[in-house]
Amino acid sequence: MTRSKRTEPEQRLPANGHLVLIIAVYLLLTIFYTVFIPPFEGPDEPQHYAYVTWLIRTNSFPPKDEPAGETGIEHESSQHPLYYLLASLPGRLVDIDDPPLVYRPNPNFIGPLDRDYPDNDNRAIHYVGDVQPLAGGRLAFYLVRGVTMIFGALLITGVYGLAHEIAPSRRHFALFSALLVAVTPQVVFLGSVVSNDVPVAALGAMTLWALARLFRRGYNTRRAVLLGAVFGLAVLTKASALALAAPIAVGLLLVKKRQGQAAGEFLTMSLVAGATTLLVAGWWFVRGWILYGSPLGLETHDATTWAIVRPEDIELAWRRWWEVFRSFWAWLGWGTLRADYRSYYVMAGLVLLALAGLGLGLWRRRQANREREQPPLDRGALLLAVNGVAVLASALLLELWMRRVIAPFGRLLYPGLAAVMVLLIAGWWSLHRRLPLIPIAFLFLVALLLPGQVLQPAYVRPRPLSPQETAALGPSLNLTFGRAPDQAFAELIEVSVQEKSVAAGNLIPVRVCWRALGAAERDYSVFLQVIGPENRLIAGRRTFPGLGSYPTSQWEAGEVFCDFVKIETRVEPAVEPLVYQVEVGMIDPESNRRVPIFDGLGNRWPVAFVDRVRVYSESLTEPAAQEVAEDGPALQLIDH
Repeated sequence: MTRSKRTEPEQRLPANGHLVLIIAVYLLLTIFYTVFIPPFEGPDEPQHYAYVTWLIRTNSFPPKDEPAGETGIEHESSQHPLYYLLASLPGRLVDIDDPPLVYRPNPNFIGPLDRDYPDNDNRAIHYVGDVQPLAGGRLAFYLVRGVTMIFGALLITGVYGLAHEIAPSRRHFALFSALLVAVTPQVVFLGSVVSNDVPVAALGAMTLWALARLFRRGYNTRRAVLLGAVFGLAVLTKASALALAAPIAVGLLLVKKRQGQAAGEFLTMSLVAGATTLLVAGWWFVRGWILYGSPLGLETHDATTWAIVRPEDIELAWRRWWEVFRSFWAWLGWGTLRADYRSYYVMAGLVLLALAGLGLGLWRRRQANREREQPPLDRGALLLAVNGVAVLASALLLELWMRRVIAPFGRLLYPGLAAVMVLLIAGWWSLHRRLPLIPIAFLFLVALLLPGQVLQPAYVRPRPLSPQETAALGPSLNLTFGRAPDQAFAELIEVSVQEKSVAAGNLIPVRVCWRALGAAERDYSVFLQVIGPENRLIAGRRTFPGLGSYPTSQWEAGEVFCDFVKIETRVEPAVEPLVYQVEVGMIDPESNRRVPIFDGLGNRWPVAFVDRVRVYSESLTEPAAQEVAEDGPALQLIDH
């Protein structure tokens, strides 16, 4: 088919050493991050990697129905297969079972609560011996992470190409767009783990780039096939890429209008692109329909704990979308490791500034068009509008998804990530051509600081106390834990409630100090309970020692360390303030059996009440609570 007379001459993406440098910076950042991120500490990384190993071991796709829970893939069995197929290729070069990489889930993982201190942020339990050797399953795991990094480089290239099509005469526009992606902390983090979020973002960027090329340079069969192929690959990577169908439809309609195409030519163009997409990805939907009665297979999420059963459980929209906004920029780990809260307000201000810039740019174009009888068609502005459709479609799809499951994650917008970034750069550019450097520099600084600020503290073992620090703790409680007094592996030195009077519903901070007498035969959890009259439990929680990072099977004899454990009271006590007992113990998380406690004489204790805390109703003021608590009733020790 011949090219329309209105098309622009074919141009190649200009060679640019700066783009290579940007990609190099991104890859260095991802390598830097992956050093700090132990295996399985990316969101759903155990399940993503289980999908890869399933392909390697069985050469077949995992089941999507009930048996998926037995494979370790769980809800991720509904994911589309392209990323996992490609990620399995380097894994096939090594023996993934010699030695295997073992995933030990942390039974005390707290989840993505809004807090600014590390506490069981590790989704997996890590042993010292896990780091060696870099062979077998561990080597395969990092090779799979390397595939994600390569997709990150493809993402940056796609964003650069898209921005170049939008503003071909503005060289820095494309560079700024690519650099913004390369230094965004969440993109760097997700590019460092086993995840299909960056791959779908990369193929989404390539889809929008292919659409922009067709729009600016005119329709021919080759460009339509390219558009359909990359869109099909994006859909074959993740179902959320289907949101890009909306900007493709709008873009093709604009191509028809701009080129004055006949209906037949427009229909041919649409059919060629659509048929190519179906050829690439349609088989996956047909397979899902035949085997499971569902082309998307999203029902696997309905059986999870984060599925929304009742409409009243749906959180307020502004809260959901504030979480989406923050996690779009920087939510590391499983959503628990976050930047300083002020960083998100800075980014919110910068995004509002970009929106103001887009509005100002639109107003300027309208003013300029009024001065012309026949204003020229602004191709760049139309392409920005098409990318705006991509953002809105991705947001709408995410809103529908958040009404089905609890998933306020900005990474679920990543099929339209490229569109978001070029629109932001366009907004800042409209205000001043160098303004994009400010958010780029800010995000780069945050990206550099986060590994030391949040990643390392989340996974590092607690610092052993020096002899001087140990002596400053005072006399030991002299309570030991083990099967028998001569088989004890832990000595409880001190338990101290840091705030002696706490309002119901608030956190009770407790310092718990241990001396390791040796390694235990298994990993025990520490439990703390706040107990009232008639054994009434008003607060309690469990944690592995080291707030998740120092399992008892890895203890080294002689080490002394302290944990600061925070307990939240869950119920409102009586109006009258009471002094409640704090109990500490150890328990086997598998059998739920307590570890025996012995005192210095070898006598077994049924329970260990080690401190007290005043808990008062929020309806009372703190001074009143203090006054009553000084002489108020104290509970007796209760066998529990």
